[in-house]
Amino acid sequence: MKLTGVCLYMLVLTAAVTAACSSAPPPVTSVQWVWDNYPDRVTGLFDALDLTRPGLEGVKAAVDREDWPAACDSLVAYYRRCDSGSWLRRSQPPTPNERKSGPRQKTTDKTMADVYEFGSVEAQVPRTEEGGLDWTYQGPNDSRTWALELHQHARLNDLARQYFWTGNSDYVVRVDETLRDWVVSNPCPDSTVRDANWSALNAAGRIRQWDDIFYLLQNVDEFSPSTRILMLSSVPDHARTLLDPGKPVEWGPGTMTGLTELAVSWPEFRASPEWLDTATRVMLAELDDKIYPDFVHMQLTSHYHRRVAMYYETVVGTQRRAGRKPDPRLVEGLEGMWDYLAYTMRPDGTGPMNNDSDKHSVVAHIVRAQDMFDRNDWLYITTNGREGERPTRLSVGYPWAGHAVMRSGWDKDAHWSFFDAGPWGAKHQH
Repeated sequence: MKLTGVCLYMLVLTAAVTAACSSAPPPVTSVQWVWDNYPDRVTGLFDALDLTRPGLEGVKAAVDREDWPAACDSLVAYYRRCDSGSWLRRSQPPTPNERKSGPRQKTTDKTMADVYEFGSVEAQVPRTEEGGLDWTYQGPNDSRTWALELHQHARLNDLARQYFWTGNSDYVVRVDETLRDWVVSNPCPDSTVRDANWSALNAAGRIRQWDDIFYLLQNVDEFSPSTRILMLSSVPDHARTLLDPGKPVEWGPGTMTGLTELAVSWPEFRASPEWLDTATRVMLAELDDKIYPDFVHMQLTSHYHRRVAMYYETVVGTQRRAGRKPDPRLVEGLEGMWDYLAYTMRPDGTGPMNNDSDKHSVVAHIVRAQDMFDRNDWLYITTNGREGERPTRLSVGYPWAGHAVMRSGWDKDAHWSFFDAGPWGAKHQH
């Protein structure tokens, strides 16, 4: 059969189009794109995983034959169906008649427009020529504190949660592209830094947002395979940063919250048991070295005492939610630290303004702790006697801290006084 000139032209054109399509780069949402552009990240990820764990057989087989895109695909499929992060997972988004605006709608709308507010300072983060956020931006006042907040990704967590209120997949797409951009734009340094992106304390805060986002969106298709792989590849980077011996020693408890999250949220990593052991060991050492026997932090400021108690609450609570049993001494120390704040609380719910403190209400913290420890006396204190069980103590003393609180009762108009006859605080002294 003879081909006409038109037929020949069409065949050549079809072949050319097919060739062009086959040579087109893979989409940035694919695992092939990650492998083509960041092969060291991919191989480093699989080197860090314990591929002998049940459920990872398909991943191991692909790794053994060095089919890295297939290994990535298999790993993505594993996380969709495994039990890891079960306490963080969510089902499919609400049906259309259930969708409604969430409580943080205004904030998420601003985030979609690249507008962020930290410390009452609002600004639009510039975009780079490549289209990603300018992660070097420090806000309109060139503030490192502002930049630290930007790199913690709490606003991205808000976007992910807002998706489950509204079913608007644009929120997930923005979370996906922003996280992918952050990982590739912020390689982990080899040495200790205090920059906003890889400050150890900031890395701990970020990972507490990441595990939430990662598991929250596991059943959402707009959360792309490439971003999932890149986030997983960054887990060992975060662990290395949190374990860095060059970080300030006072960052110990704060950074261990992140290490605990890594260990229990992603147990597939070979070093996960070691991460959890290290976090527990550091937190126990902090109890011995920085907490007096009457469970008052040696800084002797209610503000920083509260902050450290929240670190212990994160470590203990995360392990419990993950079905782990935290060290009993951590639990005892945590209860003692909250007990101090409950019994030194003013009748209006604020704490004493000793040393570097603020007039901050501690009621919400004690209410949350009451649920953890089933302390009806704390419930009585936080409700000014409307609920719970009347405490057997009224005025209290803390001999190691040198603090004494005297009060006439538990009602909101009770008289209250705070006496400081103790040592100079370890830090933040006034």
